[in-house]
Amino acid sequence: LLAAAAVQDARRAEGNASFRAGKYADAASSYTAAVVAGSSHPLSAAFSAVCLCNRAAAAHAEGRLMDALADCGRALALNPAHAKSLSRRAQVHVEVRLPAAAVSDLERLLAVLNGGRKGTAAGLAPGSEAAAAAAAVAAAAAVGMDCDQVQSIQDRLRYARSAAVEGAPPDHYRILGLAVGSGASAADVKKGYRQLALKHHPDKSCNGLPGWVDSESLRSDADRLFKLVGEANATLSDGVKRIDYDTDERVRAARRGGGR
Repeated sequence: LLAAAAVQDARRAEGNASFRAGKYADAASSYTAAVVAGSSHPLSAAFSAVCLCNRAAAAHAEGRLMDALADCGRALALNPAHAKSLSRRAQVHVEVRLPAAAVSDLERLLAVLNGGRKGTAAGLAPGSEAAAAAAAVAAAAAVGMDCDQVQSIQDRLRYARSAAVEGAPPDHYRILGLAVGSGASAADVKKGYRQLALKHHPDKSCNGLPGWVDSESLRSDADRLFKLVGEANATLSDGVKRIDYDTDERVRAARRGGGR
């Protein structure tokens, strides 16, 4: 176990150095090697979760958002209370316009920081929103987060809840890893779909992970991503549906004061 831990730590350090240098593919390879090094030791689960979250960061930096979501899900299957994985997954969910999923992640994140308790603070009513916030700040301090970071999570949660009410469809372009707008060709759509459908097929959800991992959770998450990829392809590969989608996107962008 100690030898495996030393290898894991060395591979993670290599990955971190590559990430800082902007060599995201190299970083991902090192993080993968770190996970493999600990695959036979259940006690390495928490460290492997960190490496998978880091690999998600590398994918995120390269615009591979489905890969980032998948790796956050893998990290959480190994360590359901990994705060950074919840935070990163929430961020990616917002970017691909899945705000309800982001709300779930951020609420879970605050619950993790709060230790699953409602918490109280002097002068605050037990169970009140203010008491819960104060307890979250106290719990976050114990894991190295400051008040501003907790406030940021709460702000993100309010934004995600507001976006969920708007009910905009997912960003099919970003889901397929394509440039936004109608610049992507039909061949680009087909290629993006095929690559992601193969990579995120539910039958491959446990590939490269320890045999003792929560396979049911992984398969469920892979099935969700697989369906998202399929829905994106169904819209963008159909000429009429794509025109309607792009038109609606332009309307939404105009309302926000932006453009696509």
